[in-house]
Amino acid sequence: MRYCFFIFLITIGCNRKIAVLDSTPHPMLWMEGEWVRDNNQEGVVTYENWKSQDIYTMRGHGYTMKGRDTTFNEHMLIKKHGTHYRLSVATSGNRDTVHFKVNMFNESGFVASNPEHDFPQHIKYINQGDKMKALVYSKEHRINFLFSRKKLPSQ
Repeated sequence: MRYCFFIFLITIGCNRKIAVLDSTPHPMLWMEGEWVRDNNQEGVVTYENWKSQDIYTMRGHGYTMKGRDTTFNEHMLIKKHGTHYRLSVATSGNRDTVHFKVNMFNESGFVASNPEHDFPQHIKYINQGDKMKALVYSKEHRINFLFSRKKLPSQ
């Protein structure tokens, strides 16, 4: 009887540990919300909206407006695959989704890379509180995106 009780306690202990591991928030949760690009060309507005789907997945939608016309549109997904995260990007200008392996991430941001892709080969997001910096680059080109978190009407 003591043996069965001991096995029962171990089982409960293991299940609790698994539950704690499974409830860890997505490491890029700081991105959640609506963002507006600060360094656009005049007459153009760029938005990025990020939402946590579950503890392993973040979905993003980026788009650029010129007047009432959408001039650029992309859908992004940051998802855990095995032991690493992957950033997948589907844009209106490309037929195929491009995948980037997230090489480094922490509360300050992340870097994702795909050296086989022409441009960009690297995507870097930096957490600056209510500001977010995104840098897309390869050896030849570099584009900086500076975003501010969109305030809710009551803020």
